[in-house]
Amino acid sequence: MNEIEKHCKYVSSRGIAQNCDVFPPTIKSDTMTFNPLYYYDIKQGDKVYVITSVLHHFTKLILPILERKNISIKLITGACVKGAPCEISNFHRINYIERFFINSKSITYWFTQNYDYHKLYNKIIPIPLGLDYHTLQKNIHWWGPKQTAVQQDNKIDQIYKSSHSFYERINKSFSFYQFQMFNRHGKDRYLANDALKGKKFNIFLNERLNRNTTWKLCSGYKYIISPHGNGLDCHRTYEAMCLGCLPVVRSSSLNLIYKDMPVIILNSWDSISPELLEKLAEQKIKNSRQKLMLKYWVDFINNY
Repeated sequence: MNEIEKHCKYVSSRGIAQNCDVFPPTIKSDTMTFNPLYYYDIKQGDKVYVITSVLHHFTKLILPILERKNISIKLITGACVKGAPCEISNFHRINYIERFFINSKSITYWFTQNYDYHKLYNKIIPIPLGLDYHTLQKNIHWWGPKQTAVQQDNKIDQIYKSSHSFYERINKSFSFYQFQMFNRHGKDRYLANDALKGKKFNIFLNERLNRNTTWKLCSGYKYIISPHGNGLDCHRTYEAMCLGCLPVVRSSSLNLIYKDMPVIILNSWDSISPELLEKLAEQKIKNSRQKLMLKYWVDFINNY
């Protein structure tokens, strides 16, 4: 595995995983394969990363060992499109809130991506999906040639630093989510499409382009439309922020993550207008980029 991702500037799922004390050497999104050997040497207070899709295997095979040894840990989950704690509990037929926090003392906190609980639960802490550095590390892709995580990290930073300031950019929203239309999460992309159809303040990308070209185009606009994807959270949202844009999302359980970040949150896609975007931008553009940084989340988990 390319562990260099742990040293990247911007947050990513693998970057968070590789800064944990215990994590699988190969992180494959949505895997159904679980090797318990990676989890037999867990120590008191360790930060333990588990791919959300195999959380049931961890719960059945490893958690009882921790309980017998009276070991408590911080659990971190991600690299999966399914939401947590609700969707994954239903999918695995395990009430994880009850199993971890009522029937056990071995999970002190649970940090998870794609947080889908309707309110904040005091021991489950939402963490961001962040950027996708793993796809191009594996092989060439229509996004572009094979690249290391650091090369990708440096590229998005370079594009941001060479772009105009927010107030000098094209005062329109830019959309390129429409090339993949998912049915999950209330068909959010279809709802966004309906709301933006024929609107002169929004520009739809005409054809799918490689990622670097798309990033450069994004950096010329103030706003990037970012509905939910196959998972609740979306890499595009973080790419937009890294590029100095304001991503526009619909209100959801992810609001807890986006707090204090430069993100515009709409109650519904139907409410979108140039006037509303401009009004909300005045509040949001001043928000810090600190929560885009991997170091912020590593320190956050370490010190929680």
